[in-house]
Amino acid sequence: MHGAAGHGYHRITLAAGQQAQHVQTSLQRLAGAQQPNAVVAAATVPPTAHHASATKPTPPAGRFRHTHTHPHTTSPSCSGRRSPWSPTPSNSPLGMQRLLSSSAPVRHMRTFATGVNSTCTQRFLAGGTGVCSLSRTTKGLSNRSAPLALIKHSYPGTNRYLATISDDMSVHRSKYAAVVVGAGPAGICAVGNMLERKVGPILWVDDEFNAGRVNRNYREVPSNTKTKLFIDFAEALTPFKQVLDKTPSPNAIDHLRGLNQEKGTYLGDAADMLLMLTRGLMQTPGVEVRKGRVTSASVDSHKGWTVQVSLAGHDSPIQSQPSTVIADRVILCTGSSPTEGELPVSVPGMSNINLDTALSPSTISQFIPKDKPVTIAVIGASHSAILVLWNLANLALSSHPKLHIKWFTRHSLRYAEFMDGWILRDNTGLKGDAAVWAKENLEPEVLPSSPVAKCITPISYQKDHELDAYKEHLPGTDYCIQAIGYTRDPIPDLKRGVGTLEAKYNHRTGGFEDGKGEKVPGLYGAGIAWPERVTDPHGNVEYAVGFFKFMKYMKRVACDWN
Repeated sequence: MHGAAGHGYHRITLAAGQQAQHVQTSLQRLAGAQQPNAVVAAATVPPTAHHASATKPTPPAGRFRHTHTHPHTTSPSCSGRRSPWSPTPSNSPLGMQRLLSSSAPVRHMRTFATGVNSTCTQRFLAGGTGVCSLSRTTKGLSNRSAPLALIKHSYPGTNRYLATISDDMSVHRSKYAAVVVGAGPAGICAVGNMLERKVGPILWVDDEFNAGRVNRNYREVPSNTKTKLFIDFAEALTPFKQVLDKTPSPNAIDHLRGLNQEKGTYLGDAADMLLMLTRGLMQTPGVEVRKGRVTSASVDSHKGWTVQVSLAGHDSPIQSQPSTVIADRVILCTGSSPTEGELPVSVPGMSNINLDTALSPSTISQFIPKDKPVTIAVIGASHSAILVLWNLANLALSSHPKLHIKWFTRHSLRYAEFMDGWILRDNTGLKGDAAVWAKENLEPEVLPSSPVAKCITPISYQKDHELDAYKEHLPGTDYCIQAIGYTRDPIPDLKRGVGTLEAKYNHRTGGFEDGKGEKVPGLYGAGIAWPERVTDPHGNVEYAVGFFKFMKYMKRVACDWN
């Protein structure tokens, strides 16, 4: 295998049986003498594996052939480079790991490499043709893992096969039981639920695999969820529990368990838990990862979904070309972004501040000037709007004394209320620290005596009188922050045959229906973009958004995602 900066690979064609030792010796020479920094894996079929099957003849002594190819250079791709990768030590001197399969002969993997301060975990899926996903983790790179690909092709009637190792994931299978699009909370939940149901293989596609918007933008946001529900999410599925068991302590779950379970925490703590689950799932047998985007998906009644995947982060023009796979299911966990509608009035000199920026105290403090008067309009009265007001008020009362906030709201503050066994306004009302701060500072009876009265001016209006309120109060405003909800992010182009598929989401089943009201086979969605619709005992209809709410919903409906 090539060095970390290259794009080449090794091809190894080998025989088993009595020639195994010769294969080993040859590869040791390659790894040690010709290319001392190479990582090379050889898989062999031991004689005992053939004896396990009466129909398999004892393999004859064969020959092996080793070739090394590199698409960009004629010299060895690893020569003169220092590779950070090295194999996980095994119990045998030869570095051989035994991997078990109940449905196929046992195979061994022999790995030869050099390097320090790293680990390489190998898995080999036994069978006639399979994928070995080698996951490498370098301790010097914050324990982030990147998958390696090994594709094994058998030659019928012989004991020989071709094994291709590549770290750019350029070689993949072409048929999957499910393609999961997105790797935020819902995508993680979807992969876990498919594994729980023994659905596989799974192709997991995301452009970052970094826990989505929660980790990227909301680490400083206080949750409106009790800490124990994040732990419940992480322990809800057997595949998740297996990840927890294999992750050394101290880890993200250990940290969550050490917090007050009845109170909220910062979403950064929850994001760390998501990152831990992501790394574990990426190394789980049956899950193949591709860093990129699903650009289109076309359904056919006979062969299922044809999915186009555009790979990310490849310099090679070959690798930049989309790849095509076939799948029985496509699960959209594509997420949402803050809504920014066009205001009915135009205010010269006023700029928008994205909600994501405003929800990060450290980011917004750097964005707003300190040395001159600044007026910011905040539109909304939901959880995110209150968090923005809180962030801005803290700045105005400390580092930004010339900051003033105009708060535009169409209704009074609404709070979640704990009833007998259920929560009124569970998904729309204020909770947690945001609710406490709002009650202490923003309610009409307390605002005049609150310190925030120096910097916040509330502007209340009825829904049909927005235009008048904006015309009167927006002029002279430097920035505007809209905290008015979230809009679904773009999804892949959906097609049926050559025509466009107009799919409507069913918030009860997690599936989709076409324009005729008929179920679209194999298409499902979950997460903030595709939430469950719930009705409380008072008849109020809401959409259930939250880590554990996604989990409860998916566990209920995924059993019918066939």
